Amino acid sequence: MKKGFFLLNMVLVGALLSTVSAQTIYEKKYDNSKQVAVHGTLNDQNNRTGSWTWWYPNGRISQEGTYNNGVKTGTWTLY
Repeated sequence: MKKGFFLLNMVLVGALLSTVSAQTIYEKKYDNSKQVAVHGTLNDQNNRTGSWTWWYPNGRISQEGTYNNGVKTGTWTLY
């Protein structure tokens, strides 16, 4: 019984770990400036995912919205 329970737990843990993907923060700045031009997250296939924001050179937000595996989703706001 204990052996079967342990095996079942290992299978469940393995399944959970396989669904977790690596994510990388992406940020680009304007040339010769500390001002951020774009900020978002890339998944392990380098597709945009989650919230993304773009800024004008003056520091005001240009646009913001979300991606799911490289595809725009939800409501996007353009300023």
